[in-house]
Amino acid sequence: MRLVVFLLFLTACAPAPELQLVPPTLHSAIVTRIVDGDTVVIGEEHVRIIGIDTPEKEECYFDEASERLSQLIFEKSVERIPEPTDNRDKYGRLLRYIELSGEDIGLQMLKEGFAENYPWFPHPRIEEYKEAEDEAKKEGRGLWGEC
Repeated sequence: MRLVVFLLFLTACAPAPELQLVPPTLHSAIVTRIVDGDTVVIGEEHVRIIGIDTPEKEECYFDEASERLSQLIFEKSVERIPEPTDNRDKYGRLLRYIELSGEDIGLQMLKEGFAENYPWFPHPRIEEYKEAEDEAKKEGRGLWGEC
């Protein structure tokens, strides 16, 4: 019996094994608020979707773009994918591509005509975004048919 107690004592004093934490490559989180058609709040962080621009308040299609983004991602778990060069914009917002179930939300907003391509800052998806905008314009989708 003494041997059992002694062995339990030794086990309790042994150091715990080290945990290896591997940071995820994609950062999933729940969208808690839609600010407008290209900016959301995730936790405490304002996140600006890379590569798109949507109408501001008082501009044609502001409500529609904001509502569409809400339909797509509000209260859903999305992946925030960083762009290789810029982390934040001049307003301090985190710059990220947003994906839901592997679908690029910025690209979807462009294809449906709720956003314009934002070419002032180069990014890896700029050509694909420009093609999506051109197609939406040609078809008169969303803001391209209404504004």
